[in-house]
Amino acid sequence: MVTGNLTADAEVKPVGGRFAINFAVAVNEKFKDTNGQKIEKTTFFNCVIWRESNVNVAEYLTKGTKVLLEGTPEPELFKSKDGEYKSAIKIIVNNLELLGGGTPKNTQAQTPTPNPAGGKKPDGDDFPF
Repeated sequence: MVTGNLTADAEVKPVGGRFAINFAVAVNEKFKDTNGQKIEKTTFFNCVIWRESNVNVAEYLTKGTKVLLEGTPEPELFKSKDGEYKSAIKIIVNNLELLGGGTPKNTQAQTPTPNPAGGKKPDGDDFPF
């Protein structure tokens, strides 16, 4: 489980008859070290939601939106623009909850109404959007 803010608007890409909704989340931590010094640490996670259809949730995944997500972490190795190999943690998202912030891309889109059962959104293609 990860709670953080989107660093940019989500992107939807067709991949082999399905859709990948890609976005990155920044998780900020504040704590004190053993010397009592305040430390602020940010960890970035690349995230993907796989959908067969209905990718409307991407409209709500905009820069600054706070999300709670649950998924499977997966190591990712890639080559940077300068030719160096780098690694990252990708989360294959199973459950997603919008916690606020951000602005829908489509200004006529309505903010989702909270779910009376704790606000969690359904899994996978059962998202209401």
